[in-house]
Order: sequence, then structure tokens, then C-alpha cells
Amino acid sequence: MKKPNRLAWMPMAAVTAVLLSILVFLYAKTQSFDESHFFEDIAVLRHLKQLDAQWELDVLKSRIGVNAHYDALADNQGEMARLMEQLQSDTDAHKHEASGQAGKLPILQRAIQDKAALIEQFKSNNSVLRNSLAFLPTAAEDVQQSLGPGRGAAQPEFRQISAGVNRLLLASMLYSQSPTGDKGAEIQDELSRLEGGMQLVPPGVRDRLGIFRAHIQTILREQKTVNELLVGISAAPTGKLLDDAHDALTVEQQQAGAEGERYGRYLLIFSTVLVALLLYAAVDLIGSHSMIQRVNQELQGANETLEQRVRERTMALDASETQLHQITDTVPALIAYIDAEQRFQFYNLAYEERFGLKREQIHGKTMREMMGRELYEKERGKIEEALAGYAAQYDRTQETADGQMHDYVMQYFPRYGEGEDEGKVLGFYSLGTDVTELKRIDRMKSEFVSTVSHELRTPLTSIRGSLGLIVGGVAGDLPPMAKNLVSIATSNCERLIRLINDILDSEKIESGKMRFDMQVIELVPLLAQVLVANEGFAGQHKVKLALDVQAEGVMVSVDSDRLTQALTNLISNAVKFSPAESWVYVRLLCSARRVRVEVADSGPGIPEEFRKRIFQKFSQADTSDTRQKGGTGLGLNISRAIVERMNGSVGFTSQTGVGTVFYFELPEAVAPPVEEAGVAASRIRDGGPVRPLILVCEDDPDIAHLIKLMLDKGGFDSDMVYRAAQAMEQVVKRPYAAMTVDLGLPDLDGISLIRALRHEERTRDLPIVVVSANAEAGELEFNNQPLAVSTWLEKPIDENKLILSLQRAIANMAEGRPRILHVEDDLDIQRIAATIAQDFATFEFAGSLQEAREQLGKHHYDLVLLDLTLKDGSGWELLDTIEALNPAPPIVVFSASDAVATETQRVEAVLVKAYTSNDQLLRTLQRVLDESLWGTVHPPLSV
Repeated sequence: MKKPNRLAWMPMAAVTAVLLSILVFLYAKTQSFDESHFFEDIAVLRHLKQLDAQWELDVLKSRIGVNAHYDALADNQGEMARLMEQLQSDTDAHKHEASGQAGKLPILQRAIQDKAALIEQFKSNNSVLRNSLAFLPTAAEDVQQSLGPGRGAAQPEFRQISAGVNRLLLASMLYSQSPTGDKGAEIQDELSRLEGGMQLVPPGVRDRLGIFRAHIQTILREQKTVNELLVGISAAPTGKLLDDAHDALTVEQQQAGAEGERYGRYLLIFSTVLVALLLYAAVDLIGSHSMIQRVNQELQGANETLEQRVRERTMALDASETQLHQITDTVPALIAYIDAEQRFQFYNLAYEERFGLKREQIHGKTMREMMGRELYEKERGKIEEALAGYAAQYDRTQETADGQMHDYVMQYFPRYGEGEDEGKVLGFYSLGTDVTELKRIDRMKSEFVSTVSHELRTPLTSIRGSLGLIVGGVAGDLPPMAKNLVSIATSNCERLIRLINDILDSEKIESGKMRFDMQVIELVPLLAQVLVANEGFAGQHKVKLALDVQAEGVMVSVDSDRLTQALTNLISNAVKFSPAESWVYVRLLCSARRVRVEVADSGPGIPEEFRKRIFQKFSQADTSDTRQKGGTGLGLNISRAIVERMNGSVGFTSQTGVGTVFYFELPEAVAPPVEEAGVAASRIRDGGPVRPLILVCEDDPDIAHLIKLMLDKGGFDSDMVYRAAQAMEQVVKRPYAAMTVDLGLPDLDGISLIRALRHEERTRDLPIVVVSANAEAGELEFNNQPLAVSTWLEKPIDENKLILSLQRAIANMAEGRPRILHVEDDLDIQRIAATIAQDFATFEFAGSLQEAREQLGKHHYDLVLLDLTLKDGSGWELLDTIEALNPAPPIVVFSASDAVATETQRVEAVLVKAYTSNDQLLRTLQRVLDESLWGTVHPPLSV
């Protein structure tokens, strides 16, 4: 029984499948000939025709100025574009076969787009035309008013211009309504006559005539363009194309209706057959209930098997998560996953240990709850940056469970979704590395470097100074062998000093502590100076130096000392690797506001494998180079860092066996309007007392004795003290001309000693020269007190600099010189002005009006140099105070702004900073002092 039934189902199933296929085909065909979408398309075409007509009407309204706004044009354009898109979409969906509509639509769409482009251009030109037409009467009225009835009666040419303006106004209005070539030519002729008379009127009238003429010219130009665009818009074939599309769609609708009726009849016939077959199948299926139950049992067994597999996979996933926790828990860093709602969904053991929290206190908590409100608000931007899909990194300090503050480097990495969530940020991974120990080590390194700076530089100062004095003959003539040994010691001492300086410079650069005094200088003199300084070194290697200047007068903004250091390193390398009797060329080029300095040698070149790391610290192409050529491997690294800090770049080109060219590039600068202070600062007085007495305050007896020997050789007598307290006692016992101070004193730091000396009336003006291994750091701390310290000298001591600094400091404080109060809040201007006048006057400073009034009340001054723009008011406010003094010192205004004419009668001279050279300032001060009361009892200062 069952077997025949199963065999009978096979042909029945085949017949059923065939019938279903036929029915599906017939249904699809009847749907494809559905007439409803034809009605929609016809309605769209009709709407398009209405919009097209309305479009042209709006254009005409805009043309004649009835419609001053273009919203209607824009709305029609947008609506037509939408309808065309709808029509195209419907055509693509139904694939009409009997009509050429599909081919007509692109043509129609292009026509509409072309017409839209013409209308857009029309809107632009017509708006300009309408604007000029609207403002033309106003412009004409402005011209008539500027001419005025009085002028017109007095001058006939004004009447002609007035009449011409009226004629042009009328002609332009008529031309805008009926543009013709004759009318345009008439307007052009009238414009020519108007232009001829414009030179006869005042400038104010001429400007108004220019505005009126510009409107006339705009009307002539734009009216022609608007007319041409209207012709183009009218000629656009959109109306005919819409009619053609409408006709084609109507024909297609009729054909589709006939085809739909035919396939509908076929569908009815085959549906009847299928219903009969299904009735037969239903009767047969009623007897197959037992088979269905068996299938259900099999499905239930399969479901249980699937559930078992799911449980196994879940257990494997749990095991994987446990393993992940075990791995991350061993990492000494904060690892977590935060979802899009900023809640913790995963974290390692470090979070619980560092912050003393349990699992339930962390899981699901927000970052705001975990970090606290203050820290969260501070780092909120980084969190939002990670959730926006960008990796973020920042430093964070946070208190741990033991109450200690730990430093972390936090990194956030966004997590993107997959599948439906592809491209969406689901959260981010957080990695926090504890760098507390690293920062502690970094502080230890800085302290070590500071110790090295002091403990190595101080004895080296003594060694180099002593060797220099011996070589200079202080201890008498030396035997040849001893002189050779001293020369070797001196050379190696200098080498050790260079090594220490390179290491310390490298650390300063790395920590960002290297100071740069940026000044605009001319580059050629600096290059020449560096070459002269390196000629001795080049001569030792039998190498010659040459300067090739291909750009004169080049100015750059640099720290001249640092640039000299960088260039010296490049020249030193070139000399060391050049063969004997060869040349090293230093070239200066300038192009496109970039200055380039090249150092070219003819050495062996740089090996290819070494070029990638040539600028790294302690890099040597060959370990034997260190022994053969000398050097630390830090020079190029320091040079590149120095140039980059001055907004430049360093590079090289090399060819094996030919030579190497190292170069650096800097932006070209504009020369400053006033002379650099360094030029004036270089002038030193030749006069001075014989054997002036110097007090040397130095905690190291060897260094103190060395300074004493240097001073004795330079023409000074000296006393030595080793503590600040001794200095305070000794300075009142003898009349010292100047004093040297070491900053690292055992009982009181040198900065505090200097401040204490400045508070005493007797030592307030005592010249002080700082000689210390930490002079640069001290200068930074003391930088807000101009000229309180004459010079800051670094150890090891340069004997020439020490002698020159003391001579200049003593000369600046000499008695019988005029005292000038400089009222200026810019410290750099204070130093420059004081340096310019240092040979004949003593400067004191006030940075505000209040300070100036206090200084004037306490001391007498021979001249006041006054800035007008101060932080607490105008310098003019000080004039009443100065004039009330008896005697009142003369006033010289030295300011960035021009003086008010009514106030200049109350001062002796007015100088503008941007236009005053150093020499002009110097001569003005000397002239005013010579003409004042001071000049009546002292010899004249000016020459």
C-alpha cells in the first residue's frame, strides 16, 4: 500500500511544480502589465508640464522685476528634479517594452538640466542687473546732491554733468525695458562725455560719479546677458519633449492593458487545475499523520543534539574568557574594555588591586563613577575621542588604594562592530601603563646630570685655567719636555670638556631645557667668524676652509651661539674626514625665502648602511673612527636638534669615494628696524682706574686662586672669600670696584647673596659678575631684574671673557656719569637701551607708572626716557609728576606709537622705536643731556 502511494506522489509533485511555475510566470506577467503605474507616470508628466510652464512664467516675472526673490525658481527646479528621478525610477522598475520612453527620458532630463543651468545663470545675472537698476536712482541722487545747486550755478561744467546724469538715468531705465543696440550706443556715448568731465569735479563728487558710472556699465553688460539667457530658456525644447513622452506612455498603456487581459485568462485556467490537484493532495495527506509524527520525533532529537553542542561551545567560551583573565591578570598594567555607554565590561586584576575594589564595585560601573567627577571632566575629551573612532593617549595621575599618587600613560583603542554594526564604534579598549617608577628614574637622571655639571665642570675649570696660565708663562718658561706634556694635558682637557658639554647639551635638548636667545642677524658675518675660529683645527689636519657666498645680506632669526655650535660640529666632521691638502667649502644659498648653508668635503663618503642612523646618539660609521678621528658621536645629533629648535631642518647627500655635503635650512628673516644690541654691547671703555680691587666669592679654594691669578694677569687686585657671610662682612671693609660670585655657596646660594647686596645702599650699584657652573639656570631665575648682574659666565672659565666682563661692568658704574630713568615695561628694550648708552650714562628702570613715581620721589635723575604705552596707563600721565620736580629732568619719549602733537611741546624729543637706530638714540640722549642743567656743569657728551 505505502510503496504505490509513494510512487504516486512523485508525478503529482512534478505536475504541481510545473503548475506552480506556470502560475508564478503568469502572475508575474499580469503584474508587469499593471496599468496603475502608467496613470502615475502620466500624472507625473502632466505635473512636469505645469512646473515647466510655471518656471518660464517665474523667469519672466524675475526679468521684469515683479518677483525680486528667487525661491520659486529654486523650488520649481528642485521639484522637477525630484519628479524626473521618480519617473526614471518607475521606468527602470517596469522595463516598458512597447515604447521608446526609456530612450526619451535621458534626453528630457538633459534638456531640463540645461534649462536649469540657464536659469541659474539668469538668476545670477538678473540679480546683479536688478540690484544696479534699484540703486541707480540713489546713485544719481547722490551725484546731484554732491554737485549742489550752488555749485551748478557757479560752474557750467557741473550743470552739464548734472544733465548728463539725468539723461543716463532715463536712458538706462528705458534700456532695461527695451534693450536695443541704438540705445546702448547712446548710453556709451553719454558715458564717454561723463568720463571726460569727471576730472573737472572735486574728489568727493568724482567718487560718486564713479559709483554711478559703475552701475550704468553693469546695466549695459548684464542686460545683454540676461536677454541672451531668456532667448536660450525660451528655446529649450522641454515642452515638446514632455508631450512626446506623454504620447509614448499613453500608447504603452493601451498595449499593456491588452496583454494583461490575455495573461489574466491564462492565469484563471491554470489556477483551476492547480486547485483540483491540491484537493487531491489534501485527501492523501490526511493518511500521512503517522509519518509526520515520526518526523517530529526526529526533529526533537536533532534539537537536543544542537542544544548539547551549544552547551559545549558555551563552556569552551567560558574557559577562553577565564584564560584571557589569567593572562591579563599577570600584566602589571590597567587593562579594560568600556562599551559605548562608558561602562566597564571587562577589566583585569590590576584594577581591583590598585584601587582596592571588588568585582561588583567595578563591573558595569561608568567611567565617571570609577574616576571621580573632577578627573572624569578633565579627561572627558579623550574618552569622547576614543568613542568617535580615534585612538587617544594622555598622561594621568591618580590616587591608588594605598593613598599614593601614581602616574599612568593611558591609551584608548576603539573597537568597531562587524556585520550589521560594521563601521560602528561599540566601545574601546583601555591600557594604562604605570610610569611612576620611570618618572622617578628620569628625575634621578636629571639630578645626576646636574651633579655631573657641577662636580665635573668645577675641577675642570681649575685644571684648564691652571694649564692655560702655565702655557701663558705665569709660572715662567718651561723646559721643552714639560711644555710638550702641558700641551698634551691642555689638549685632552679641552677634549674632556667638549665631551661633557656634548653630553649635557644632549640632555638639555632631550628634556627641553636648552635656552635659545633668538635674534635677527646677518648670516654672512657669522659664517665668516665660524670659519676663522675653525682655521686652527683645520690646519692641524692640513685642510683648508673656504666660504662661498651666493646670497648677500641674508638675515635669519637664530641664537647665534647655538648656530655657531651646530655649524662648528659640521665643519669639524668635514675636516676630520677630509684628506690632507683638500678643501672644505661652506656655501650660503637662498631661494624661496629659505636659507641654506652647505658644508662640503671630499672625504670617503658615508656608507649606505650607516646613513639611516647617522643622526642617532653616539653613532659611528666604524668603531675604529672613534679612535682614528676622535669624537663622541653626539655632534650631528645635537646639531640637528639645535637647527630644528630654530625652525630649520638638517640633511645630507653623500657619494662614496667622492665626498659628503651636510646642510641645514632656515627660514629667511626680515632685518629689524633698529640696530642689534649686540653691536652696541661690543663697545667697551678703554679708560678706568689703575689696578681696581675685585672681591672674589668662590667656595672652591682652587677655583678662587685661579680667578685671582687671572685677575692679576688682567690688571686687577683681588681679595678672596669662600662664604656668603664672609662676603657681606668684607664688602663693607674695602672699596671694591666689582665682585665675582659663585651661585653654589655652602651657607647661602649666590642668588640670595646678590639680592642681599642690592638691598644695601653701599652695594646697591656694585658691579657683579656671576661665575658658576649653573650660570644659565641662575640667569633664568634672576631674569626679571635687568642689569642687577653685569654678566653671567659659565664654568669652565674663559679668561678673556672674565677680564672683559669686569672691565665693562666697572666702566658702566663709574662715578660722574648722568643717571637716566628708563620708564619701559619691555625688559628687552630696557637692556638694549642701557647697552647702547653704557659708555656715558647709568640706567635705572621702572616698569610701570607707580614704580616710576616711587623712583622719582627717592632719587634725582638727569633725564627720563619715557615709553607711552605702559601696563598701568599712558606715559603722558607721568609728565605732571616730572615737571613738579626741582630741578625737573628733561624728557625724551621713546615709544612704539606716535606722540600726540599737543603733548610734544612738553618734552625735549620724540623717537619712534621702529624708525630710530641705535646711533640716533645715542646722539639724541647726548644732545638733550648737553642742553640740560647736567650739561652746564659737566663736559659735553656729544661729539
